[in-house]
Amino acid sequence: MITQVTETDFIDAFKAIRPDNFTYNGLKALYAFLEEVADDTGEEIQFDVIGICCDFVEYKNWADFINDYGSDFDLPKRKQSCSNSSFSRSYWNEKRHDSLNDHTIVIPISEEFTGMDINGIMSSNKEGFIIQAF
Repeated sequence: MITQVTETDFIDAFKAIRPDNFTYNGLKALYAFLEEVADDTGEEIQFDVIGICCDFVEYKNWADFINDYGSDFDLPKRKQSCSNSSFSRSYWNEKRHDSLNDHTIVIPISEEFTGMDINGIMSSNKEGFIIQAF
């Protein structure tokens, strides 16, 4: 038996079972990713909140990821002269994600997924991302 899970069903299930594993924006990005995988492969994905929590981890920024996985994944330090530029920050985040993609799946949490979080608080995290745990 198969039940179609909507984005709202997906988010509500996490809110009820594991409310602290992913942000609202992270859940939206993860849902979009899993839907894309199902569409690309033509295979249904079993919806298992606990399994997904074991397989995927959300990080609010690169520093949190490095704290868990170590500095082996960090890129060389960028020049201070451009460190305040939003272009520079975006460029380095993209480079880091590209490097990390060599080891695992990286799901960026883009501006497309910003909005109210599970608790009704406005949220915008341009540096956040989800990885498949490894």
